[in-house]
Amino acid sequence: MTTEPKSTAPGAALVAVGVILLLIGIIWMAIIGFYPSQLPIILVLLVAGGVLSWAGQRMYQSAKRANAEHRIAQRDDEAI
Repeated sequence: MTTEPKSTAPGAALVAVGVILLLIGIIWMAIIGFYPSQLPIILVLLVAGGVLSWAGQRMYQSAKRANAEHRIAQRDDEAI
């Protein structure tokens, strides 16, 4: 009746990639400096990093929620 528990690894990996992109963009802007012609590239890095972090966090939370529901269903099945 219940499915196998979901892995949280894909969501965590997506968050890690997103944070790395955000850090690259922030370091490039704040520490290294940039020419105005490089601004679109930096903005793409920042937006992509933010979107990947957001999507990864949602995937991670969804997997955790599904795993909790799976454990509750297992516990209820054992109680019967």
